[in-house]
Amino acid sequence: MSTPHSFAPAVPIHTYQRIVEQIEHAIVSGEIPVGAQLASERELMVQFDVSRPTVREALRVLQSMGLIESKPGTRGGPQVLAPSPDTLRRSLRAMLGTRSRGSSSSASSCSPQSCRSSGPRTIPCR
Repeated sequence: MSTPHSFAPAVPIHTYQRIVEQIEHAIVSGEIPVGAQLASERELMVQFDVSRPTVREALRVLQSMGLIESKPGTRGGPQVLAPSPDTLRRSLRAMLGTRSRGSSSSASSCSPQSCRSSGPRTIPCR
């Protein structure tokens, strides 16, 4: 009899977390530049095919991560902030699927400009 594999428990992912992952990746990779405004809640609802509360929860998480800031008013909305070094490290670890906590990783010297990808923009900006 062979030894069973060690599988990690399956963890359910909420829809808002998928939105956070996509927008976070677009910001950290430079697809959405610092200072750009994300699309309106309504436009994000259509693009992601989700409800307004789901979009709002994703925006709250992105704001708590320090990736966006919401400005009130007609010309307001979610605006992209420059990711901090800690945010970049955390995001790159998540994208690479690593769990290392060491500060000597190459992610510590990464900036949004050096992480740019040539892929198409997936999140509309205004």
